[in-house]
Amino acid sequence: MSYAATSDNAPVRGDLYTNQLMSLVGAHVKQHVAAQVSALEAKIAALKFEVEAQNAEMATMRSALAAVGLQKEIDGQAAEMAALRAEIAGLRHILVTNAIAPVKDEIIAELRKEVPTYVGVFRPDTTWAKGSICSWDGALWHANRPTSEKPGGADSGWQLCVKSGASISEKRISTLEREVRDLTRPKGVAEPRR
Repeated sequence: MSYAATSDNAPVRGDLYTNQLMSLVGAHVKQHVAAQVSALEAKIAALKFEVEAQNAEMATMRSALAAVGLQKEIDGQAAEMAALRAEIAGLRHILVTNAIAPVKDEIIAELRKEVPTYVGVFRPDTTWAKGSICSWDGALWHANRPTSEKPGGADSGWQLCVKSGASISEKRISTLEREVRDLTRPKGVAEPRR
């Protein structure tokens, strides 16, 4: 049974069915759309989580790349330092070869002038250089200037270093050896019996 619309546009029975049908369809569509929206929101939340995880991973990768870049810079500086060290070594070699080697013998001779050197027993027919040390009359003498005079004389150029000493008896040597052993033995350790 179908009813036609009236002239005053009042709802008729056909419109009621349509309204109910539309209401049912609308509710079903609303549920379907709500379910779709809910599913899409869940997907969006999952995608946001994934994006955040990827952002964190990218930050870690950026840090790693920065560290690698820094390591490359450190390696570059280390290589530069090694090159500078090699250059300094080369310059040192040039300095020694060109500047010091030609005068090396003169430098050594000059240094040796000031180093006392034992020359043996005094001989009267020899001129002794400054810094010479000789023995004479049981004593040790140092030449303060070049001289050919006998040590011990007034203004001879010699200075007494060591005067002849008294001889040491065997008993005194034994006593000194025992004192040295006592000084070097750890505390609390007795001397072994002989």
